[in-house]
Amino acid sequence: MRFNAPRPTFARRPAGDLPAPQVERASARRTAQLAEAADVLTALPGAGEAVHCLMTGRYDLMHLLVCLVERLGTVEAIRIATLAYSARNLAEMVRLLDSGAVRRLSLLCSSFFRDHNGDLWEETLEELSLTGAAGGRR
Repeated sequence: MRFNAPRPTFARRPAGDLPAPQVERASARRTAQLAEAADVLTALPGAGEAVHCLMTGRYDLMHLLVCLVERLGTVEAIRIATLAYSARNLAEMVRLLDSGAVRRLSLLCSSFFRDHNGDLWEETLEELSLTGAAGGRR
């Protein structure tokens, strides 16, 4: 038996193409993740102290950074070093920059990630562009 329906694709769709219920669920999920991450940061370390956070899987490190920036106020510069990141993490970085909560952001990731995630890497280069002459926002 042969069906004439198109084959399913698993490519990422732009956020603007999502039906409203999926957008609302994603927004609710992000809100819940940020709330849980904020609960972890109940006390910030003082001078000479450190804070260790348990990563439960219900939020990721980028959510902790968003909550930390919200608690600290405007941050002049933030440096992020990671082996890998997601499109959602990139969106959070861009939100921090666009809102003015972070004035400068440096991102260091692995060459393995860059070589195996070409689309996300290209999007990252576009979003975090430092081209002042071309009118880049950073």
